[in-house]
Amino acid sequence: MLRNSKTIIVSILVLSGLTNCNKPADVQWVSSSPEQFWQQKEYIFEQKEEAKIINLKTDDELQTINGFGACFNELGWEALQTVDQEKQQEILKSLFDSVEGCNFTIGRMPMGASDFGVSWYSFNPVAGDFAMENFTIERDKKRMIPYIKSAMGYQPNLRIWGSPWCPPEWMKTNNHYSCRPDTVNDLTPEGQGQEGVTQFIMEEEYLDAYALYFQKYVEEYR
Repeated sequence: MLRNSKTIIVSILVLSGLTNCNKPADVQWVSSSPEQFWQQKEYIFEQKEEAKIINLKTDDELQTINGFGACFNELGWEALQTVDQEKQQEILKSLFDSVEGCNFTIGRMPMGASDFGVSWYSFNPVAGDFAMENFTIERDKKRMIPYIKSAMGYQPNLRIWGSPWCPPEWMKTNNHYSCRPDTVNDLTPEGQGQEGVTQFIMEEEYLDAYALYFQKYVEEYR
């Protein structure tokens, strides 16, 4: 389900006391909610009498890590717009720059709206358009693409992983983007889905159309 408000909840974890191996680390964080903003909180670990030893075996490589990253979404871009250009660049640099930042190299993005979309949308809202003649990423040119391009200013080889939250609603049995009623949507109880049971219309023309939906997404973003 989508959040229709632009409320952004931010939690920042800050680990302190890590320089002293004999002292347990305290964890401090700042948490914001719609009711209370920027509340500083703390958790203190209890000292254990017996030390636990962890042996790190670094000689054998078991897997390859392609990179680290986070998710691009509409509300993330909207949040960036609340600060001036200089601060925006400072934030982007701290995340994507390979020297002075976190060196994020991979980013996930939703194919259409997600929980963090400004509102619900898909790349083709026209019911019955199995040929995808009305497919468009025009909306993403307002937020998602500028967001990704801004990150690429610090990470030119950034790779993007597209992930759908939901197909166009006309491809679902309940004809709705959501799977269960909630305060942020107008789905009726009759339209609620069942856990583990797809609400996608499992018919050949719908499956073919959704495959074409994916294809056009790749082509348009290319």
